[in-house]
Amino acid sequence: NFTVERISAAWKLLLCSFMLILIIIPFSIIISKRATKDSYIQKIYIYGLTFSNFAFMGNAIVSSLFEDIFFEYLIFTLALWILIYLWGVPRLLLYDSDKKQTLKENMKSFLNPMFISMIVGMIIGLIKIPMPKWMESIISVSANCMSPIAMLLTGVAISFISLKDTFTNIKIYLISIVKLIVMPLLFIGVTYFMKLPSTVYICSLCILAMPFGLNT
Repeated sequence: NFTVERISAAWKLLLCSFMLILIIIPFSIIISKRATKDSYIQKIYIYGLTFSNFAFMGNAIVSSLFEDIFFEYLIFTLALWILIYLWGVPRLLLYDSDKKQTLKENMKSFLNPMFISMIVGMIIGLIKIPMPKWMESIISVSANCMSPIAMLLTGVAISFISLKDTFTNIKIYLISIVKLIVMPLLFIGVTYFMKLPSTVYICSLCILAMPFGLNT
């Protein structure tokens, strides 16, 4: 579905996406610093509030509920992927994040299977390479596994943590309320007085309303 015609309209989505994330980042930093004095936990909160589970969870929900704008949603999330690879994971989640990294080292994070596959898919769409039916079938079946695999990975991650410590940590509840309720409601309230295109509105709200990503 990646065609020249659709790319020509994509710059508006990318611009709106960057504007949204530039508003979210300072908000996340302020909330996180008020929630805890632990610098590493602050970084986890900042990451979680800034980058929700817009991929595994978001892709599954948007493709099911808003199938007509799923392509636009994927374009909208590109800005978030770029910031995750350049800033989110290397500067917030890694234990040695205080160590200065060169631009070349940061760019290496783009060499992952998901991002490479996305680029390959874009090239196939632009050049209009015909896809054999069996390949389309494999991709379709694999895509349908996305949500179940996300749930399995979540289960595996949870199995390694202390449920007692997690469920008795009041700050996790407070941060979750901010992420799942406060941020979406703030967006709805602010945009009530604005005339946003429906696609931008839905993409933004879906990203804001997703839960924390598995990385956190």
